[in-house]
Amino acid sequence: MLRWIGILLMSSIFLMGSSQAGSVIPQRLLFTIDKMEISPTTYVVHHSGRIGRSVSPSQAEQNMRQWVNELSLGKMEKRVDQDGIRYDATGIWDNLKVSFHMIIDQPHANMSEPYIAIQVTGHGRPKKDWPLAAERIQKFLFEQEIPTHLHYSIQGNIDHSSDTLKVAHNLIKQLHAKEIEGMETSQTVSISAYSPMFSEGIQTRGGEMNLQVATHRNVKDGKLVVTIGSPIITVEY
Repeated sequence: MLRWIGILLMSSIFLMGSSQAGSVIPQRLLFTIDKMEISPTTYVVHHSGRIGRSVSPSQAEQNMRQWVNELSLGKMEKRVDQDGIRYDATGIWDNLKVSFHMIIDQPHANMSEPYIAIQVTGHGRPKKDWPLAAERIQKFLFEQEIPTHLHYSIQGNIDHSSDTLKVAHNLIKQLHAKEIEGMETSQTVSISAYSPMFSEGIQTRGGEMNLQVATHRNVKDGKLVVTIGSPIITVEY
């Protein structure tokens, strides 16, 4: 529960700018990995943040049931523990997997502002389904008057031997980005950067970022796993 709250807080508090829905970001990310000869395996569009208004616990649950139905998802599940109340539902949009979560971190308060997270995941090479999923999420959030914060991530493999740091820096260069923060281990490189090609950003200690790049060496098959996200990566890398 605390891990989810941390992820949602980072998204809801520090996001700046307006969401770029539609095909702009997916096209730019896909063009970049094609140019770098990266074979795509997974693509994601993700929203997370507070709902933008205070509701009672009963109203939150009622809203969740309504939203699960509107998003054509399956049975809603509810869990209660010391950290709060969590609702979960999943479903399929064509060939895309959808997950929807709500967290009430102040369950004993008469009124509070829950967090929600919606994630749509596809596998293989993305087609029109990626931007269409983003548009569907944005339309839903707009109708519910919930502030929209869309995150896009794409992941793929490089079969041939490549240097983790070099590939990460090449990706930053391809996207005309300036490095803000970075982390490097023997197997993994992660770089946060700012690119004028993307609008929505997150304020970090090092400055505003709107692009994250990660490279990881798979010790089992030796392939290089490459992940790009804007404004942040929302998949495991």
